[in-house]
Amino acid sequence: MEKIRETISFSPFRNGFKGYCWSFFRGDLAAALVVALLVLPQAMAFSLVLGLPLSVGILSGIFGTLFTAAFGSSRSLVCSPSNAV
Repeated sequence: MEKIRETISFSPFRNGFKGYCWSFFRGDLAAALVVALLVLPQAMAFSLVLGLPLSVGILSGIFGTLFTAAFGSSRSLVCSPSNAV
């Protein structure tokens, strides 16, 4: 049997730019701003529900999303607080 060699990448965002069409950048930036406007208030509400300071919600919304965007496993990966409360 052949051994399958899997490659682990610690910087998948580099590969994401290889096939990126830069003419979509303006629309992608607008979409990112709209999503940020929706994620931050929701993250702040979750921090209040849990009895934490608002700054915890703001920081988790910002840095959690940036970290997942940079090191996530898929372009279509969704990362945000869920509204299942």
